[in-house]
Amino acid sequence: MRLPDFMIKNHRRHVLSDADLITKNSSPALSEALKGARTNLMYALADIDGGKCVFMTSALAAEGKTTTCINLAVSLAQTESRVLLIDSDLRRPRIHTYLNIKNKEGLANYLGGFCELEAIVNHLSDLNLDCITAGNLPPNPTELLSSKKMKSFIEFIKGKYDYILFDTPPVNIVADSLALAQLVENVIFVCKCGVSLTTEIQKALSALKFANAKVLGFITIETSRKKKKSKDYSGYYYYEES
Repeated sequence: MRLPDFMIKNHRRHVLSDADLITKNSSPALSEALKGARTNLMYALADIDGGKCVFMTSALAAEGKTTTCINLAVSLAQTESRVLLIDSDLRRPRIHTYLNIKNKEGLANYLGGFCELEAIVNHLSDLNLDCITAGNLPPNPTELLSSKKMKSFIEFIKGKYDYILFDTPPVNIVADSLALAQLVENVIFVCKCGVSLTTEIQKALSALKFANAKVLGFITIETSRKKKKSKDYSGYYYYEES
């Protein structure tokens, strides 16, 4: 799939070698490409005072959004920045699974008034970042993400961290990301070649625009042409307005 011209005109591109979670043993190509995406993001947010909040979303599910969000958070943490990674997908959370941490209490529990903030922050010393999982799945995720308590929570953590990354549900499936866009306007949009449909991308971008969200750039994951069972990827492509 090729992104429509209006998306990629006057954009720079960085190629990432695969879509696996970045580790100390990851290939230099993956690390360097993530650094390119990280640098573009840091420049895009340079004029913002205090903590810089960004949420990552996609049009549909299974487009690499969560792993990309984790990778970018890890890459930012490597600059010695104070980084907080938040799983705000309160319907199908995955970050705790990828990072192998408990999800007994998390964002939903805090927003629902069932625990204190200190109880939900996980300090991941090996990655040099903090993480808040989604917690117990609530019956009203959209309402929680657009609540006054969520707004107060964001204002508080902006004073504690340099970068706050939110992993959110796909735009075209539920309204949660659009609700969060009222509080966190900066967006990175993730899509996957061969999976993401142009019509679905355009629909999602229209919804984000209507919600006054600012799309900073696109990360497009290009899957390999190997057999369907393969977990290999031929690259990421990061586009950011110049």
